Amino acid sequence: MATGVGIAFLPRMAVATAHPDIVVRPVAPTPPMRRIFAVFRAGGLRSPTTGAMVTLLQEISAEAAGAADWSAGAAPA
Repeated sequence: MATGVGIAFLPRMAVATAHPDIVVRPVAPTPPMRRIFAVFRAGGLRSPTTGAMVTLLQEISAEAAGAADWSAGAAPA
């Protein structure tokens, strides 16, 4: 990418740390969405730390879902 040749599809979280020479553009007026799952063994040991991490991931994903629209092609600040 930085050599002037290439294209990549990146999740929104990765764009926040893009190299300053990289131009970020949306692929559609409504960005594609994906589902991410936290997976752990059914009936297995689930520590309080695991529960806290799942809760944190749910909170962060809810914030990301409500993030500003990038349809103008601007990267996040």
